[in-house]
Amino acid sequence: NATTEFCELKGIKNLTKLDSIVNLSAADFRLYVFSCIKEGERMDGRSFEITPIELGSMMTEANIVQFIDIYKKQTIYKSSSDTGKVKKKKFLFR
Repeated sequence: NATTEFCELKGIKNLTKLDSIVNLSAADFRLYVFSCIKEGERMDGRSFEITPIELGSMMTEANIVQFIDIYKKQTIYKSSSDTGKVKKKKFLFR
């Protein structure tokens, strides 16, 4: 859902244009992080009442590295032998 929202907000109709998050502009990366956090909050039953710009002003370099690390772990192909549930990572600001 987060990727879908990001694509809708950016007008992206072809997912091949999302080759890698490291190729996104800073503003697009911020919007993608916003979409992901907003979706996570929705899944946890909480509202997310800040704007992408407010989120950007709260983020630090450590948060960006943490987000990319979580993103990599969630998007890397897992073998069929990986059957254990993974606990959701906390994303902390400041």
